[in-house]
Amino acid sequence: MRTHINAAAIAAAIALPGGMAAPAQTPGGAAATALPLVPNAQAQFKAGCRKAVVAQDPRNAKWVDGHCAEVWKKVVATGPAADALLGVLPATPGAALPLAVAKARMAGVRWGAPQPGRLATGRLGPMEAGIIGRRAPETASLSWAKVGEPIPFDMVGAMEARGAKLTLVGCDKLGVGEGTRSYSGTAPGRAPFGLTIDVREAPTADANSSYNAVVSLSGRAPPRGNTACEDF
Repeated sequence: MRTHINAAAIAAAIALPGGMAAPAQTPGGAAATALPLVPNAQAQFKAGCRKAVVAQDPRNAKWVDGHCAEVWKKVVATGPAADALLGVLPATPGAALPLAVAKARMAGVRWGAPQPGRLATGRLGPMEAGIIGRRAPETASLSWAKVGEPIPFDMVGAMEARGAKLTLVGCDKLGVGEGTRSYSGTAPGRAPFGLTIDVREAPTADANSSYNAVVSLSGRAPPRGNTACEDF
């Protein structure tokens, strides 16, 4: 039987190295090009995943390779979403992006009429995109929800595979398979940013699963809180 997996410990163990050159900049304070995968991203991810899972319990070695291969599929599936959220980040701290620029930087999003309380609303594949702010964009988000399905995304892994560095600064478990994790992030050519991930894994076939990833465009990280995260 598989033992309980500490997702936070695995995420810390499999962080991938950056070191890439900063992308070209364009007017409006945002990066113009998507960040490529770091060299040997898949092999490094799987090696780090394996090490972290086996460290939790040596008996996990019997099934860990298949598990890490499945987790890598989530990283790949999250690639377009990671490109969109990393793309919308300003190049310098505190740079106010015009709404049109922020929308253009979220590559692949098809924008529609904004919903109440949002500056912009759109779709990126199976995910809903949103930009929120008062006078200018303050946060950008991508969210997904399905009934009874496992969550197919790993935003942290996808961003780290593109050279981002994410440090856990807070977490809050709300229930079985449900909670929030907040990160302080940096990425080549981008201002520092905050990333908040809200997840809810459906406990039954008729319950809702949801995944929401939000980046702050202010250059400020989320406030530091409890980081002794239980798995969820």
